[in-house]
Amino acid sequence: MLEGLHMSRFDGKISIIVPIYNVEKYIDRCLKSIVGQTYSNIEIILVDDGSTDGSGKACDEWAKGDSRIRVLHKANGGLSDARNKGIDVAQGEFVLFVDSDDYIENNTCEKLSLLIDEECDIIAFKFEKFYDNQNRDAVKSSGKISEFYGREIFRYYIQRKYYTHMVTDKLFRTTLFQNCRFEMNRLAEDLTICYKLIAKARKIICIDEVFYHYYIRTNSIMNNASRKLTEDAFAGETEAYKFGKENYPEFSYENQTRYINQCMKIYLLLLYRHHLSRDNSEVMEVRNHIEKLKKEKISLKSRLFYYLIKINDRFAWIVYNSCNLT
Repeated sequence: MLEGLHMSRFDGKISIIVPIYNVEKYIDRCLKSIVGQTYSNIEIILVDDGSTDGSGKACDEWAKGDSRIRVLHKANGGLSDARNKGIDVAQGEFVLFVDSDDYIENNTCEKLSLLIDEECDIIAFKFEKFYDNQNRDAVKSSGKISEFYGREIFRYYIQRKYYTHMVTDKLFRTTLFQNCRFEMNRLAEDLTICYKLIAKARKIICIDEVFYHYYIRTNSIMNNASRKLTEDAFAGETEAYKFGKENYPEFSYENQTRYINQCMKIYLLLLYRHHLSRDNSEVMEVRNHIEKLKKEKISLKSRLFYYLIKINDRFAWIVYNSCNLT
């Protein structure tokens, strides 16, 4: 890992892809932050995913006033399909994803462009959450810049130490998406693509600075933590674990620790948020994964939490909600 800023002269195009579905109330806030970027060489791809409110019309109005905006109107196919359509037409050397109820800092593209060099395939940055009542989660930022190369990139992905499984807090080289797309009809769609993109990257640069503002709506799918989301998250975590086990055996300790932590989290969510019984087939499947993993090398913290679940899973649920398992 190296630290420091390598000033470059990247002046290529950055494609900003915005999937849009029934966000008439929020779209202006989002697009103002994008249109107002201090880095001018951008294209803005608005993918109207069959909106039934005024979102599609709003996109067209924005496009009339800015030649950098392209609007794609399509039948509703979900977030993954909308993002994929944006990738298909993107002409930039790099791609940035912004969800239509969120917004970014006006200097996002400019600051990230200064970090780009020939090897860099991904730039990761910080995000903050904000809510209906305008409260925000405090996020500390140091401005520190770190670089990761080769196989160690996947190790830090497993640990979630410097970068997450999300796509909205990263700038991607567009070529990473060759033969790689978001999976259709899946929630937790970031989880099922991010590890593949991370594994393809030659170099990742992380900047400890907030550029993305993530809006938590009280009625959003993510905030409601639907049962399908939990189940799809389990499937995604399992895929990523198997991929790491097969391709990065030297990181087995980190991979196993990460996976058992996620399995225990999902097990508790199924029991106490979705109120499934312990003999439910989905609950039992997750439990079986946990029982297999307990025999592997995992962190002491994870092993202690496993025994807590064995003794009293209701108390383990309380502990989970008051501390960070991972």
